[in-house]
Amino acid sequence: MEKTTHIVKMIIDDRIYITDLIRKYFTPVHIDFDNAKTGKAASWFDPAEYNKQRKEQHETYRDVEYEIDLIEFREENGERYYHPDYDFQEYSSRVLFKKSMDILSVEEKKELDDFIGILLDVISLYTEDYWNLIYSQEQEAILYQNLTDAYDEIKDILNVLKMREDLSNSEFVLRHRDEYGSVITDETTQVNEDYKRSMFDYYAQLKYQNFLHRFQLTKYLIPEEANLNIPISKSKTDPNLDKEIEMAIYALHLKGTDPSCTVDYFHKLNDKLADHHGKYNPLYEFNKLVVPAMNELIEDHAHEKYKKKDKHMLLFSMLRLFRFVPNKPNLDIFKGSEDAKEDFIKQLIRKDKK
Repeated sequence: MEKTTHIVKMIIDDRIYITDLIRKYFTPVHIDFDNAKTGKAASWFDPAEYNKQRKEQHETYRDVEYEIDLIEFREENGERYYHPDYDFQEYSSRVLFKKSMDILSVEEKKELDDFIGILLDVISLYTEDYWNLIYSQEQEAILYQNLTDAYDEIKDILNVLKMREDLSNSEFVLRHRDEYGSVITDETTQVNEDYKRSMFDYYAQLKYQNFLHRFQLTKYLIPEEANLNIPISKSKTDPNLDKEIEMAIYALHLKGTDPSCTVDYFHKLNDKLADHHGKYNPLYEFNKLVVPAMNELIEDHAHEKYKKKDKHMLLFSMLRLFRFVPNKPNLDIFKGSEDAKEDFIKQLIRKDKK
């Protein structure tokens, strides 16, 4: 009997309200609407009121729209069924009721539809807030290959702060060059111990405060720093370079680490950029966030004796629907193995529990 393969479209076009139930599995990404730029300059326009409305909307709902391709097989006898990677409805039925959706009662089918609706809502919200606003931007930023320059710039600030903390092994030297660029040795001046602390303090603040102004983060200045009246450079910077640093700053903010004129903060920022420059994988980081959230939702609604394999394949199918499965041979739609796909999900769940 010949089997044919078809692409079936599934459209998600909905307003998802962030209810108390949803908030158990999803935390909206933080956006500072109080200081957000509106891009509008009309005299009748009230930016404060506009940002207030945006903030209320952000806390209440998201309008989402996705077009998803499902792979369906059709037999000559008219039988239709989805490829296992897309069979989220069947896996959901097995997890909730330990039986196929073909034999569910009317009440069970209603419960199944409600559960699938919540599951789709959760992954849609993570896609809107975390993938579209953060991780996809990081993925795109990595492609620009400007990370080396960004890494060097932050490392320069870090080096100044390290020297400030280790004054006994640091020195501040002023050099004068002639018209040909050669150092005039007898005019070289080394700042003595009495002034070294003040020089390093000022230079560190000069670099730090210009850094904050550049990324509109001056709200993190403490009063003593703000009162220094540090001169701020007006020179333009490379927007691609700024993008790398901005993404790293925001990634730290999401983990509760905000700017400060300290070795600790710039060490973390430096390490975050180094991750991006090395093995950092935004797609994997996103999956480590969304899979545990969906896993918790599923376990809260699952049959007490459900099979874990069904749960793992349900989670994998949700990633496949939204195109969050890495492009690896062992996870390929047709050539990948079910065991490898299940192991991939197990790994993401274990990462969350460490």
